[in-house]
Amino acid sequence: MHMQVLRIHAQDAYPLREKLFTPKGGQSQVDLSKFNKDMDDKTFHLGAFIDQVLVSVASFYFSKHPDISSPYQYQIRGLATFPDYRNKGVASTLVKTAYPIITQNQASLLWCSSRIDSVSFFINLGFRPIGGPFEIIEVGQQQLMYKSLQ
Repeated sequence: MHMQVLRIHAQDAYPLREKLFTPKGGQSQVDLSKFNKDMDDKTFHLGAFIDQVLVSVASFYFSKHPDISSPYQYQIRGLATFPDYRNKGVASTLVKTAYPIITQNQASLLWCSSRIDSVSFFINLGFRPIGGPFEIIEVGQQQLMYKSLQ
């Protein structure tokens, strides 16, 4: 398996996000494949390619969470991996590739709102939970997680 992680455009991430984030059985009132800050100057998107096929995406936003005191932060959103490529290190490699880019952008912390079933994935990457689970309508139960990059 030959994997390559590259910067991609937001539009390149939309088909994978749409396929994996649309609720089963129908339409959502909210477009879960596009995010407000996708086109911001400090936003970047990464894609993992296996044999030149895009199999995993993640987006990183210069965004401060109000409950975290670190002054310069990035948020990870839209982490999506095709089921056949899960538990093979693809998404982990994708996230780890972002660390030096984030620190080059003068930020020292990465945070996310993780789905409850993905908390262990982020813990294995060195993220720590803050507070307890909370609900996001249209998405489900989430856990605030963060990782210091210093």
